[in-house]
Amino acid sequence: MSELKISSENEYRTIKTLRKEGITEIFIADDLLNDRRVALKRLREQLWDDKEMIHRFLRSAQLTARLQHPHIEPIYLYGSDNDSPFSVGPAITGDTLEDILSKLKAGDAATQQAFPLFRLMEIFQAACRTISYAHSFDVLHRDLTPKNILIGEYGGMFIIGWDFAKDLKDRSSNAYKMNFEMEEGGNDTGQGFESGFQTMVGSAIGTPGLTAPELAAGDLDSVDEKTDIYGLGTILYRILTLHSTEEAIRAKSTSGEGIPSPNSFQKKKLFGGMVGPTHAPKGFPTDVGVACMRALEIKPQNRQTSVDAFLNEVLRALG
Repeated sequence: MSELKISSENEYRTIKTLRKEGITEIFIADDLLNDRRVALKRLREQLWDDKEMIHRFLRSAQLTARLQHPHIEPIYLYGSDNDSPFSVGPAITGDTLEDILSKLKAGDAATQQAFPLFRLMEIFQAACRTISYAHSFDVLHRDLTPKNILIGEYGGMFIIGWDFAKDLKDRSSNAYKMNFEMEEGGNDTGQGFESGFQTMVGSAIGTPGLTAPELAAGDLDSVDEKTDIYGLGTILYRILTLHSTEEAIRAKSTSGEGIPSPNSFQKKKLFGGMVGPTHAPKGFPTDVGVACMRALEIKPQNRQTSVDAFLNEVLRALG
């Protein structure tokens, strides 16, 4: 165990590591002043000398603290201790949506019973409404994936992983450089996202393979609410197919150009017939898949105009 003494009044004793999120580590800790268990988030130690990452961490905490919503973890306190930035919030334990979907794909019976399709669609709807709320405060998430949706042990849903959050009104938050290199199978023709899988190296924003094309290309001036719509599209795609868009990109050679529609899973044509179990059974409205693919359009202008528009299109399809 170790202690973090913020001041003579605020002191925390770490108990164990809870999880890692991007550039941060989260620990279960005792708040000695208030006699409560909390989550203590800290920048990973190897980044303590990186002033850009310290700024990013504290800016993320500031933006997240601005958002007061039942599906966003509140922040009690944030700051820096001897050049080691930290934030403190409630100790919420549970499984990420990534964990849950992986268990579903593996055929775990208990998870299938606890998370049928309608429950997953409820989680998706809640995620959309939460991000719509964040957008109303001019805050973008920029790393929306199943691993950044946490389902608490009591059933609550939380959007986590706000490390790359951006204030749309603050141009300085665009300052982070992005560097990419193509893996084998890619090319340098300017069609990287469609033609191969990209791996981020250096200081990058987002999750490789799941990042919106404009973000992956480093075109940060084009990043807006539609970037988060793409992220929500990757989550819906995973819910409908139990495969990630990253897998679909890698399977391009057997599925044709671009990301194949979720509806193709019902026809058992994706991955050369090697399709896992799907939560979009026969008879499931195909227009949900159409809405999903619109959210995953390469060009932002071809996506829905807002998160609310995306959600409403899905809800209309569901009837």
